[in-house]
Amino acid sequence: MKIVNCGLRISSVLVLFLACTPQNLVRTVSAADYALVQEGRYQGSVRVMNNDPRLKQLAEGWRRQIEADPAFLCGIADRFFSLPDTTGFRFMYVGRDSAARRIILRYFAFAPKPFIIAGWQVQFVFDGQSRRLKAVYALEVPLE
Repeated sequence: MKIVNCGLRISSVLVLFLACTPQNLVRTVSAADYALVQEGRYQGSVRVMNNDPRLKQLAEGWRRQIEADPAFLCGIADRFFSLPDTTGFRFMYVGRDSAARRIILRYFAFAPKPFIIAGWQVQFVFDGQSRRLKAVYALEVPLE
């Protein structure tokens, strides 16, 4: 009986440890062969909250992971669109969809010669409670 209890305690601790371990976004997206990536944009209502200190701090951790590999964002957009080699993405905002309890990070790359499109955007959508990545959207943004 004590062995079973000990095993339960160890497995409980292991589950808690794994739940608290930060998610590596680049590894999560690429390990699933980009299955989380969809063409389009997040359909919820996003309120930009770059000035919210809590969200800004939360976004910084995700940004470090995303921006550590400049080719990562281009690789996401390249799944659907042909990007020039000189394309560079910039962080635009962190936002919240309070109705769906989602947190959204948006990156944008300007088109070098904007005739038809302004550029490309990549949005990362996280669950607001678990902080887990739920989806990634890539979109070719038309000129408006």
